[in-house]
Amino acid sequence: MDTDDSFDAIYGRLLHVTGVKTDSGLARFLDIKPQSVVAARKRRQIPPGWIVLVAKANRIATDWLFFGLG
Repeated sequence: MDTDDSFDAIYGRLLHVTGVKTDSGLARFLDIKPQSVVAARKRRQIPPGWIVLVAKANRIATDWLFFGLG
């Protein structure tokens, strides 16, 4: 997850699955502060816990969120 392309792809899948279009929308979905999403975007790293939470909430495979597989 350390390349820009993989960050953008994962972030895009998170937005798609959650049905939100903004950092603040994702923060609301994850029940976290918007600053946390902004910080993750600056670091270009998605915390794995976000992937797990979104996958469980939407009953999808984490492999799809992480890698676009499945």
